[in-house]
Amino acid sequence: MSYTKDSPILKNNDLQWEYGCGANGMNPDQLAIATGAGYGMTPEQAISQLAPTLAKQMSVMSFGSKMDGSNVTQYDGISRPYSPTARNNFKDFYDNAWSVTNNIAVSGGNEKIQFRVGAGDQRFHDMQPNSKLERNNITLNLTSRMNEHFSLKANIMYVRERAKKPSKPG
Repeated sequence: MSYTKDSPILKNNDLQWEYGCGANGMNPDQLAIATGAGYGMTPEQAISQLAPTLAKQMSVMSFGSKMDGSNVTQYDGISRPYSPTARNNFKDFYDNAWSVTNNIAVSGGNEKIQFRVGAGDQRFHDMQPNSKLERNNITLNLTSRMNEHFSLKANIMYVRERAKKPSKPG
């Protein structure tokens, strides 16, 4: 039997929590108003027509204005407080990972025939929530010596694998 446990190493104390999404020191609403002014739009028109698109494009940029709690259009077009949220997102999301492996084998025979039967069970639970892999296998190896010039070997393996939300590389 083999058992392994891994815990996520999370260090988020060096992330900035002062500035929000945006560009050029402006949040999506401020940028929409500045852009809309060049097209003769009122601030209300700019926010309703431009801010949702700008918010989607800028949701991955942390170059906006200081977060002050005022309502600002977010990536989904809904206005919410412009403030830091969920500082523990990483810690709250990941689980401890573990794996267990059990194997057993029996072998025997005589000078004419030898055999080996093995079975294995592996279970993996990933750090990604609700992600797991279970694998069972059975093997059979037979060797038969018919005469001094001829022998026969047969190997058979059956594997059953069940995966739930497997991790993706990258």
